[in-house]
Amino acid sequence: MAADGASAAIHAVLAIDRRLSVVLGKFHAMYPEMPDSRPPSGQFPSGHQSSGQLPSAGDWFPAAPPAPAPLAPAPPPVAGPVYPSPVPYGYMPVPVPVGQYPPVVVVGSEKSVGVALVLTFFFGPLGMFYSTVTGGLVMLGVYVLAALLSIFTVGIPLFLAWIGCMVWACTAANEHNNRVRAPLVGRYY
Repeated sequence: MAADGASAAIHAVLAIDRRLSVVLGKFHAMYPEMPDSRPPSGQFPSGHQSSGQLPSAGDWFPAAPPAPAPLAPAPPPVAGPVYPSPVPYGYMPVPVPVGQYPPVVVVGSEKSVGVALVLTFFFGPLGMFYSTVTGGLVMLGVYVLAALLSIFTVGIPLFLAWIGCMVWACTAANEHNNRVRAPLVGRYY
């Protein structure tokens, strides 16, 4: 009976050994840098035979690799100017000394000359309020006077005031844009 039990145990161990060989084969295919310390199938390490004597763990597993050398200490930080980070694409960084801040430039929005022309074409002096409030008030007064004079002159002063509104609105929008762009001339940020 004992021989049958021992024989069954040996067959079970050999079946496990075959399964383990397949698993280790896949493992070594995934990690080829790991050493293969398995003995050939059916043999025990260090010349042991299937006498029932189990090998020690050192026979099956390799020794641990040596510990890596300690890293050199990091160099001390270097004091210097502070640069903005991260740098957006197309932006040229300007070195800023520690403790100082770059100047702040407030830029207003530009006015479209085309919009000013269209508004004054359709609304006369009321369209001028887009580009210039003062010019709109002045031309509103001129328009009232031109309307009074148009009674005697067949609408010619009204037509001239309307043309004057369009010219003044376009000029005022262009001047506004020049004033907005003036602080940016010659600056890189």
